[in-house]
Amino acid sequence: MPKEPKIGAEYFSLNVDEDDATHDWSIYRIRSIQNRKPRFGGRPGLITVRYVYAILVADWTYGKRSTKSGDYGWLPNIPQWCRHKWRVTDEPSGIFKTKKAAIKRELDRYKDYVQDDLDNPDMLPKILTKLENMLKRA
Repeated sequence: MPKEPKIGAEYFSLNVDEDDATHDWSIYRIRSIQNRKPRFGGRPGLITVRYVYAILVADWTYGKRSTKSGDYGWLPNIPQWCRHKWRVTDEPSGIFKTKKAAIKRELDRYKDYVQDDLDNPDMLPKILTKLENMLKRA
């Protein structure tokens, strides 16, 4: 069973642009860990399930909250696509504890690609080379 994540821990996701082989990192920070009652099955109230809630750290989700000095935090009205939720006992899908794991996942994903799957098939070798170099440096 994996260790329970802590509030404030960061998870990473790598996004590769297939047109010009550039990349950018998405950072998700754990905002809360909460007990929830299951929707179906079992007797209500006896069983609780712990969920981890992570939010994408970006200009529209985290920033200055007021004019006070040093008042930084989570902004209101975070869009649904910026949120990520998973059970404490499970591993999250698409985000990883380390940048190295995120690079490995993208590398495996692009190794399975056939050149015809991409809009620009000449970019696949360039993307693979770039990801392999990133993995060596990580």
